[in-house]
Amino acid sequence: VDALIAIILLTLFVGLIATLSYNVLAISTNAKRNAMANNYIVDFYEYVDKLKFEDVTEETLLKYINENEDTLITATNLNEINNLTSPYKLKINVENYMPSGQTVDNLVKIVSVSLNYKTGKKNNTIDIQRIKSK
Repeated sequence: VDALIAIILLTLFVGLIATLSYNVLAISTNAKRNAMANNYIVDFYEYVDKLKFEDVTEETLLKYINENEDTLITATNLNEINNLTSPYKLKINVENYMPSGQTVDNLVKIVSVSLNYKTGKKNNTIDIQRIKSK
């Protein structure tokens, strides 16, 4: 009887320890993926800050991401972001900003990014916009 109780308690504790270990691993992985995604966005905007105003175009930014040696991230400027095969998928949009009623053109650009990535079965998206002025 004592051996049976010991086996039952051991089985319960093994299941509890396995569940706790899995949850710690899942939380740790999620935090690492989120940190990596934020790092990609920071690196991207640091590159945008280094460029001259005239060089901030979708083509230039796509080239920077897609020709980078890091194969974990790819970029597009189209709505076909799900066709990208990398773990981190970046959608880039650059548009000229001109308030209504103003006639001066091309003084401010809005650089928008949307970074998609998965953690487990959950899709995560980070959307950020910044301006680049002349």
